[in-house]
Amino acid sequence: MESEADTIDALHQKYDSYRFSDSEELVYNPFSLLCAFSKGKMANYWIKTGISKVFVKYLTRSDFDLMELQKLWVTRERMEAMYSNEDSIPLLFQTGYLTIQDVDGDFYRLGIPNGEVRSALEEQIRQQG
Repeated sequence: MESEADTIDALHQKYDSYRFSDSEELVYNPFSLLCAFSKGKMANYWIKTGISKVFVKYLTRSDFDLMELQKLWVTRERMEAMYSNEDSIPLLFQTGYLTIQDVDGDFYRLGIPNGEVRSALEEQIRQQG
């Protein structure tokens, strides 16, 4: 049986770390957290709510490196722009696949928010590959 601290750490790794502003406050995925509590187990609940057809279509036409996504420094304008075939960043940020990891002046380092999203991204890339 896991300790309370181990459970909290596991929940943090799986569902936490969304960041939407310059504030350092991190947010859990409320849907997944509530599902984990109500079902008594952790699973990838977020992706089961439905993946965007636009996102899947984009993945089939793009070639991006998951590790490179975690090193990106971008402007807020880029994160909030309309996505295009040439630039996946707005789509990935706006759909929750990327979140703000760090802020340096007018630049934001993006990254994958948590284990649940990492699993979902890896699964989608595997299915498209």
